[in-house]
Amino acid sequence: MSFMLNPYLFAVSNSSIIESIQAFSIASNGASTATATITTVDTANTIVIHNGFSATTANDGNLSVQYNQLVLTNSTTVTATFGSSAPAGITIKGYVIEFKSTVIQSIQTGDILIGSSSSSNTATISAVTLANSAVISTGGRIGDNNGSMENVMCTLALTDSTTVTATRGVSLASTNMWTRYYVLEFKPTIITSRNAISNNMSGVTSTNTAITAVDLNKTILFNAGTRTGASSALTRCASLMFTSGLVRGIVGGTGDSQSTANAQVLEFAQGVSSVQSGSITIASGSLTNTATISSIDTAKSALIFSGVTATTSTQQLSSSYGHVVLTNATTVTATRGNALLTQDITLYFMVVTFV
Repeated sequence: MSFMLNPYLFAVSNSSIIESIQAFSIASNGASTATATITTVDTANTIVIHNGFSATTANDGNLSVQYNQLVLTNSTTVTATFGSSAPAGITIKGYVIEFKSTVIQSIQTGDILIGSSSSSNTATISAVTLANSAVISTGGRIGDNNGSMENVMCTLALTDSTTVTATRGVSLASTNMWTRYYVLEFKPTIITSRNAISNNMSGVTSTNTAITAVDLNKTILFNAGTRTGASSALTRCASLMFTSGLVRGIVGGTGDSQSTANAQVLEFAQGVSSVQSGSITIASGSLTNTATISSIDTAKSALIFSGVTATTSTQQLSSSYGHVVLTNATTVTATRGNALLTQDITLYFMVVTFV
């Protein structure tokens, strides 16, 4: 007796892995927290993506009212938390991605406090399988009005199956900072490959990290933060761009010894239709600019921000930082709060369309 196996019987179907995708916008209101209301999601299967913020000049020079972190506080609310009461004029953009319960093993979130005179700390999580997992940064906040960005910008890493490590570039006395993480673990059949990235740009303007061969249309770069060792250092803050099987780290000037950006690159076996990576430069004197992408279904797509670089060292975030949004099926828009400084800034992004 003989028989023939059906080759499709054991194939992985390219079925949907997404329950819902929602874009949101949060505006500061004079308090230390601000919120956006979303349609109900299952928090056990949902993550938040932080896509940057724009600020007016009234907020410049006080990082405690500018830098912020995002968390899903309940099934209908995304909350932004600042280091202190943030006056009106800060706009935060992001996405909420709710996955189907059949593809998620676990999602864990929490805060890590890096205390004064410290440059690193850890959080203990329930054990995950690293090959199927990513840690995502959803921002940070600083406990006082210390004007140095190296104190509040940090990287995250899954250092082992039960540990998330947060690292900033310096350990300044009297300055506490908090960072928010999400650890996303998929079922083993969903992920084909994983590459953990830590791109250091000491003494250079860019560096490339090769990864194992992946299908570029099914591979997502999950941002795990950036750090620097210098104040006024958006010229030294590292951003990541995924291109042609390489993860490229970029700084606006020359990196210092701590100029590092972290990410995990996950290749999906199913559920991802297309991935488009790009960047937008907002020229000196301008508040906004756009990039054109191939047409996508916005109901099934999310934008993931992977950093910003600037051409001038400054603490004036209203001119040197910004946010990115998916404005329609073919357009990504980048915006900053003002254009008073004579400098260009470049924002990096990835548009992911799910099945």
